[in-house]
Amino acid sequence: MKDIDIRIKLQEVSSVFRGAEEKAAIYVKNTERLAVILKEAQEKFERTHPALGAAALHLQTFLTVVEDLVNGKPTEIPAEHIHLIVSGVVYFISPCDVFPDFIVGFGFIDDIFIIGLIAAAVNSSIEQYNA
Repeated sequence: MKDIDIRIKLQEVSSVFRGAEEKAAIYVKNTERLAVILKEAQEKFERTHPALGAAALHLQTFLTVVEDLVNGKPTEIPAEHIHLIVSGVVYFISPCDVFPDFIVGFGFIDDIFIIGLIAAAVNSSIEQYNA
């Protein structure tokens, strides 16, 4: 495998995440579309969660939060954190991965990275949500 320029990969991850954020802004306002995204993410999660390691626990929580949104269940999670969580779910199902999922050993690196960053950013809200 040829060497990876980490700066280029980080720029690619950032670019794909910006696209996920833009889509998330639309999905948060439309529960029917959010339900479709949720179903797709749940199906992918079922197939891939062992490969996600510890990030699987965070993603599972994100999916539960999104499910609550779809079902109209109120949460105390601030809107900006909801937006990040939905962005993470959109990134997870995006076919435009920086490291395609089929690459054994590398396919979920970008997903794990994004999920971990979002989990750290929304940690206080998730702790309250899980309480």
